Amino acid sequence: MAKLDFQPVFGTHAVPQLLNDLAEFAADCKGYYSGRFKLAPESAEGWLGGPERAADFALFGHDPDGSLYGFWLYEGRTPANAPVVYLNANHSNSSVLANDLEEFLALLALDVTDLGMYFDEADRPHKRSPGNAAFRTWLADCFGIEPAALAPRVVKRAGAAHPALDTKYRRR
Repeated sequence: MAKLDFQPVFGTHAVPQLLNDLAEFAADCKGYYSGRFKLAPESAEGWLGGPERAADFALFGHDPDGSLYGFWLYEGRTPANAPVVYLNANHSNSSVLANDLEEFLALLALDVTDLGMYFDEADRPHKRSPGNAAFRTWLADCFGIEPAALAPRVVKRAGAAHPALDTKYRRR
């Protein structure tokens, strides 16, 4: 797999080293490592219906349905202090998922099929993705990140710490 170049979607911001490290892990991983999440630089222009507010987002992943994941760079936020958001392909129920990339990776380690919509699915038994055990080990060994113990609480806390995403960025 070719090395992913996130810089175009990050604009003037530096790409977090942890995201580049994740890209290296993903390139070496055989198959999915968390649900159907795929790491890929994405533009927010299509989701927002134009370029005027796309600079507020540095998107780095997606689900097969076209839902997007990335940093929300609102009001002077940088990737170092920006929340990670979920932009629903259907333009409803988009939300803040995590306060930062590390929190998001702790959620991603839960191996949920559609993390943005069903983050509490981690409490239900399901078949693990082929690379999830290796992903969890990599997160713990390299960064001290463990799977989120109470995913709904993580998402609720992150949502409360940031403005309402769905009302601010409805597609026009």
